[in-house]
Amino acid sequence: MNITESEDRLFKEWEAKIAKTKGDFVRDGVVCEEVFLREKVKLVFILKEANDLYSSYKSLSDFLKDGAGKNGGHTWNPVCRWVDESFKCGQSRSEVLKRIVALNLKKKDEKKTTTDMLELRMVARRDKDFIRRQLDIYSQFSPVIFVCCGTGMFDIVAEEIYGINTANIDHNKKPTACSVGDKTWLLAFNHPNSRVKDLCALFRKYCSVLLEKTSC
Repeated sequence: MNITESEDRLFKEWEAKIAKTKGDFVRDGVVCEEVFLREKVKLVFILKEANDLYSSYKSLSDFLKDGAGKNGGHTWNPVCRWVDESFKCGQSRSEVLKRIVALNLKKKDEKKTTTDMLELRMVARRDKDFIRRQLDIYSQFSPVIFVCCGTGMFDIVAEEIYGINTANIDHNKKPTACSVGDKTWLLAFNHPNSRVKDLCALFRKYCSVLLEKTSC
């Protein structure tokens, strides 16, 4: 069973399980399986929520495959620069975004602009088995870096999905990361919308550090 087939089976079960909860189910995951599998290092970006995507797209993957056109620049231009240092604003995002996996912890689009972190943690706790199964689909194609985008995301994924006590992780040590499998890393990083200078260079530096540890 390939990635897309595994995702489809998972999402059908997931959607049925939470059918009575508020919002419309938005799929996500691999943007283009063929391109993703050619990548030397597999990058999986973990974000919070769909943010009113359902009115135009019922899949984040389809949105990204089309170049993330609807107000997508503020989030996906930075991701494109992290993935490909030659990317320039104004270029088509589609080809770069085909190289990644992007997923939201919260699959239901409630037509609101933000979810607080306590609510997100509760959703992650409720759906932890589904989220873990989705991450496991990609982790078999190591080396993989799961990039937790935004403040607090690393702790939620580490604690709720992988059962890791983050109190034992030095958050002041950079990169803040932990191993979650063979050649598979969970990395704390900024949200693409954050206004922090030199994030592209920092992202590549952090990935290099993790890959050096993987090769040891």
